[in-house]
Amino acid sequence: AMQIVSNAAREGVREAILPDATDASVEAVVGDFLGRSGLSNVGHTVEVQADDADANVEEVFVTVPVTVTVRIPYANASIMNTGLFPMPGELRATSTMTKEGPT
Repeated sequence: AMQIVSNAAREGVREAILPDATDASVEAVVGDFLGRSGLSNVGHTVEVQADDADANVEEVFVTVPVTVTVRIPYANASIMNTGLFPMPGELRATSTMTKEGPT
């Protein structure tokens, strides 16, 4: 499940760095990836940051690093419902790439 969340963050940042990306398109890409991967695409959160501050993807300048963080409650990601082991409250993954576009 952690690998899926990690890949969802990568897919989200790949969308976020495109010149015509929007916050909604990043959210849609992440949700679609989680759903296609067999995890619940309900209850997850997507956070976009540029220069370590919350940002709207549309307002990020070219060459600025963009970070996408995906969080999903562990209950939505669990493939084993067992009380034998302590489980984290959430799974979280982050990916960073540089904003693309004409200079």
